[in-house]
This record gives sequence, structure tokens and C-alpha cells, in this order.
Amino acid sequence: MFPRILRSLLVAFAIILLPFVAVRPANADTRTPAAIEGTFRYAGSAAERAALEAAIHKSTEGIVFFARAAARDKLREVTTPKPWTSITTDGAFVTVAAPGELPATSPADGTRVVVRGKDGTPEPPAQKIANGQVLVQVIELDGGWMQNVYTASADGSTLSIRVTLASGKLTAPLVYTLTYKR
Repeated sequence: MFPRILRSLLVAFAIILLPFVAVRPANADTRTPAAIEGTFRYAGSAAERAALEAAIHKSTEGIVFFARAAARDKLREVTTPKPWTSITTDGAFVTVAAPGELPATSPADGTRVVVRGKDGTPEPPAQKIANGQVLVQVIELDGGWMQNVYTASADGSTLSIRVTLASGKLTAPLVYTLTYKR
């Protein structure tokens, strides 16, 4: 009789405590979020924008004068900082999103996949997160490539994006840095 009462008490106790016990599925993501994950808003200074303009001039100074202005205008258009950028990962895949752009999702281990750009052309990104604070994204473009190195500050409050754009149409690679804050 005692074992029956004990068993009944244990069942009742388990039923009462069940809602308070967190049950995690076996395939649940148990990793600690990386410092680089989250949404960041553009916080660049006037000096940062001036440095971008200087980089545009440097990368186009060897282009013939009648095409130089058009090349600089195109570069200004594609390098205008987005109001925000967002980085998410589930451990296996990483996604980078920004307004006006299609999200770039690929394996977090750096494996290259083909993603279609806004105009439908293939843009195969390779993205890899290192130490939870650095994301390196390499995108092959028609006639060139772009590398974005996203680096989170130690406390995760600031995101720096160092962009390198290389093309046979430019006389030098375009290199600049953008600053974002949480």
C-alpha cells in the first residue's frame, strides 16, 4: 500500500511541476548567440562619409575623364550606406539583410552558394563567422568581386563593415569602412 501512495504522490507532484519545467526538443539550438548577430543602424560620421568619397575618387582617377563622372556616380549609388543591416544565424546558416537588398543566406562555414541579385543575376556569396565577432562575406560579381568584413565590438554595440570592391573597370580597388550601432 505504501508504494501505491508514494507512486500516486510522485505522479501528482510531476503533474503539478510539469508546466514549470522547460522542455527543449533534441534538435533545439542551444548555442550562445554571437556578438555579431542583431540589427544595427547606420551611425557613420561626416569624416567617414568624406573618406568614402575620397576612396571613390582614388578608385576612379585613372578612368578617362569623360567616363569618370558617370563611374563615380554609379559608385556613390552602390556604396550609399543602408539605414540598417541585420545579421542572423542558426549556427548552420548565416543571413545578412539590409533595406532594398535581397537577404544573402549561405552556410556559415564559408561554403559558396548561388544567390540571385535584385536584377536576377547570380551573386554567389560565401560567408563565414569567426569567433562570433567577425563575419567575412565574399561575393563574386560580373567582372570583379566584393568582400565585406563585418566586425562587432567586444560588447557587441558597434558593427564596423570594411568593404573592398574590385573590378577591372576600376583603376584601384575601392576600400572603405562603415559604422553601425545597435
